[in-house]
Amino acid sequence: MLVRYWQPFREVESLRRQFDRMFDDLMQTDTDAQPTWAPTIELSDEGDNLMLKAQIPGVDAKDLDVQVSRNAVSISGEHRTEERKE
Repeated sequence: MLVRYWQPFREVESLRRQFDRMFDDLMQTDTDAQPTWAPTIELSDEGDNLMLKAQIPGVDAKDLDVQVSRNAVSISGEHRTEERKE
């Protein structure tokens, strides 16, 4: 007769790892694979106003979308590189 000890915590740990892998796979998006970039910014307090300066090379200011809310500033745009034809 074979005696086998039941280890419930081993089975629970295995189940937890499976759930972790499943949720990791669900949370990955295509944007995770794309490189991200954050501009250099300078924020200064000018009395009743805050001044935000951002250096965004390669993008014209007119091509940027700037959204300001009470608690956040969002700057978005698209940097396009020229394709070289050889």
